[in-house]
Amino acid sequence: INIKLKKNKTFGTNGTVNAGYGIGTYGKYNGGFSLNHRNSKINAFGNYNYNQSLNVSNFVSYRVQGDTIFDQRNTMKNRNKGSHNFKGGLDYFLSKNATIGVILTGNISDNLSEARGPMQIIYAPTNTLSRVLVASNTNSGERKNANLNLNYRYAITGRKELNLDADYGKFRIRGNQFQPNEYFNATMSTKLFDNTYRMISPTDIGIYSFKADYEQPFKKGKLGMGGKFAYVSTDNNFQRYNVFGTNEVYDRDRSNLFKYKENINALYANFNRAYKGFTVQVGLRVENTISKGRSLGEVFDTTLQNYKAYDSSINRNYTGLFPSAAITFNKNPMKQWGLTFSRRIDRPAYQDLNPFEFKINDYTFMKGNTRLMPQYTNSFGLTYSYKYKLNFALNYSHVKDIFTQLPDTTERSKAFMTKKNLNSQDIVSLNVSYPFQYKWYS
Repeated sequence: INIKLKKNKTFGTNGTVNAGYGIGTYGKYNGGFSLNHRNSKINAFGNYNYNQSLNVSNFVSYRVQGDTIFDQRNTMKNRNKGSHNFKGGLDYFLSKNATIGVILTGNISDNLSEARGPMQIIYAPTNTLSRVLVASNTNSGERKNANLNLNYRYAITGRKELNLDADYGKFRIRGNQFQPNEYFNATMSTKLFDNTYRMISPTDIGIYSFKADYEQPFKKGKLGMGGKFAYVSTDNNFQRYNVFGTNEVYDRDRSNLFKYKENINALYANFNRAYKGFTVQVGLRVENTISKGRSLGEVFDTTLQNYKAYDSSINRNYTGLFPSAAITFNKNPMKQWGLTFSRRIDRPAYQDLNPFEFKINDYTFMKGNTRLMPQYTNSFGLTYSYKYKLNFALNYSHVKDIFTQLPDTTERSKAFMTKKNLNSQDIVSLNVSYPFQYKWYS
């Protein structure tokens, strides 16, 4: 995908200041500024934005496992205590047609999520409430990321254009989760016992990429081609502690490391041309993905009566073709219709591959799936436009190996919310739009 961002082309120095406030259940606000300076040789630009917000949601879960019913009600507060976003760059005009530039973008944020609520544990055969679990969950997270981009552009208006981009990005995430689980009798009058845990989960991600895009006139149309190399390395460390008063004991059974590396190489070509009465666009992208996930930890050996290290790896190497095509019939500009087709790939988020067990309470967990596969979507579309106002769009998509979040209840009393691949999903949609304009409003 060749994305082109617009830049301010006005000579001199200019800037903007912005501020905003919104309110729903709770208030949120933001503010920032931007500056730009341009002359015949350089263009310098930068901006900064700050925002803060609080969102509240409810988590409801009702499940039956064996002879037990687990009825859970949680209120969750996600607080963005402060997010700083910044961007700065410099373009140097080597000549009329050539520009070299550098851009630095980054984000620093401090987040706090809090969840609390009861889970009723019911004996199903007699529908008798046996006990109540009240779990609190406080998770503080600090995120820092920065990306450095070096770019080069050579363009001759109406003829050839070459764009080169090299990027290096670094992400640093620090999570600290504290979770007391308190058990009460059915009437909530007596505390029976408690289990308290602390989970520390630092994550470091490095991203390296290089891409090239080239365009030129060809056969009365425009031909585009290019390629991209991307390499991502993630390092996740999950440390769980059992808390007894002021003492925290490292849990060797539940702590582990997960390292993931992914290399994606892609080439594409695209051609579009306008004919009398219609326009055509065709494209093809080929992608090769090489990935390796490695989970390291310790497991207790009952024979040796001691812990031993384990190292499990999952390696993948796959290649896919992703064509696209579109035709628009515009002989009568007041009545245009078109057909589209595309095939795309959606890979799992890195966090969804992470096998760590994140506790919601003693009975409910979030867990990644190292065996999660990409999903593939074939999309077909039919569009119609009348007088540039009335628009119809009929779309059909078939998704193969769709991944979605499902509960895993293989254990007697625990439920693991994890993402898994299903066979397929079919989606049909119809969109109709028509703009209305009133004389008193413009």
